[in-house]
Amino acid sequence: MVAPQRPLQVRVAVPGAPARLLPLDQPPYRVGRTPDNAIVLPHPVVSSRHGEFVALEGGLAFVDLGSRNGTRLNGKLLERGVPVLLAPGDQLQIGPVTLSLEAVTTSQLVLEVQVPGAPPRQVEVLMLPFRLGRLPENDLVLDDPRVSGHHGELRAGAEGVVYVDLGSRNGTRLNGRTLPPQTETPLADGDSLVLGASEVVARLPSAPAAAPPLAPTVPGGLPQLRAAPSRPALRGAVVGAVAAVVLLCLCAGVLGVAAVVFVNLEPFGPQGGPASGRTRIGRDGMVEVPIPAGKFLMGADDGDPDEAPQRVMELPAFFIDRNKVTVEMFSRWAARSRVEGDWSRDADPRSPVVGVTYADAVNYCQAHGRRLPTEAEWEKAARGEDGRVYPWGNNWDPSRVDFGSFKFSAYPIATYNRVWGPVGANREGASVYGVLDVAGGPREWVADWYGPYPGVKPLGFEVPQEAFRVTRGGFRVNNYSRDVRTTARGWQLPQVGSADLGFRCAE
Repeated sequence: MVAPQRPLQVRVAVPGAPARLLPLDQPPYRVGRTPDNAIVLPHPVVSSRHGEFVALEGGLAFVDLGSRNGTRLNGKLLERGVPVLLAPGDQLQIGPVTLSLEAVTTSQLVLEVQVPGAPPRQVEVLMLPFRLGRLPENDLVLDDPRVSGHHGELRAGAEGVVYVDLGSRNGTRLNGRTLPPQTETPLADGDSLVLGASEVVARLPSAPAAAPPLAPTVPGGLPQLRAAPSRPALRGAVVGAVAAVVLLCLCAGVLGVAAVVFVNLEPFGPQGGPASGRTRIGRDGMVEVPIPAGKFLMGADDGDPDEAPQRVMELPAFFIDRNKVTVEMFSRWAARSRVEGDWSRDADPRSPVVGVTYADAVNYCQAHGRRLPTEAEWEKAARGEDGRVYPWGNNWDPSRVDFGSFKFSAYPIATYNRVWGPVGANREGASVYGVLDVAGGPREWVADWYGPYPGVKPLGFEVPQEAFRVTRGGFRVNNYSRDVRTTARGWQLPQVGSADLGFRCAE
């Protein structure tokens, strides 16, 4: 007999819409694009009746119902019609749409939020980790110019909820005391966190409470959840499982009078590995995307001579930055490290930093506990496992590419400061793993020396050994559709920066 799994909930992220957290305590829930589904995903890549969450062996499973574009579980394409059991940390991907599975918490945390110029509000925290910051992808968005893009995070600690400042620009104060960055600090009921000019007061209950029901509809065409028919037996099993977990915690002495217990099999944080299938936040506030271990197609036989031969490569799991490193991130580090050079210091802080040398890119990544990706890692993150020509598939679509202010005009050498828009603005160009701006935007430094691939015929021109570093992505000449392919390669002298060259980190 298979023991029942802990109940799951799903975080739904559709490009162009805020993420939504939906309970999955009464399966089945059919997933699709049309409004007759239980979970509506309004995106053209999703089929009308795409898949379904179903109860299986005491747990929750997902089955692809023969969709047009398929479904990936942690990067692997699912076999249609075959249900697969799910666990906390699993991620289902339908093109750029992501469905992230989380364990249901057995307690609630309520935040009392006060942002200057806005009325006070209360926010319920139903899942940890819980991110706070200025950018819209945070769980709690604080529209305050003194708050960093990814300012801090609430996590499940050994004995309750902890807060971690993610290396914010202006820091976080807890009850008037400035917190050290990247350090877990336990929270108690009534603790006051001050981020910039915004205040967040934590209200921790002394006993577990059930999550409130989600509204049956969400306005504006966002993901919707309609109640399934009642299943008393399943509901009883779920309640019984949650009660058993709480009782065990009480017996073990872990749950104190004012402590909070969170059921989370794979807590998010720096200790989590890529195999968990969950994003995490780097020291600089960058979202890091997990790339699973496995084989993929690298190179192309029908591209430029230096892209051949196409072959099967295998890589261990790794993390890679979702976006290119921004001007804001690089500026903070450059100020501390007294980095000179002609890089885009006066550009939009949200835009990708350009003009940095290879050494500056390496040093930045190392200072934040990361490194430059290898050429193979970059290509897998951009291409996936199925050998796609572009990050989104095999058909050219210029609307998915960031051409900055150049569009279809000149080679981007005019200026460091008036070229590129904010990173991650075009989510339609995401790779299957959710990595952004790998097609278009500035090129990116990668770790390898430039040269022909092993076993290739001569390229037709001489390549000095260890003279140039490989660059990937971006666009360089008038044939844009060819240059933004996932297999296209470039090169650059490592000591020379360029207005069309930035970087991202890996780990």
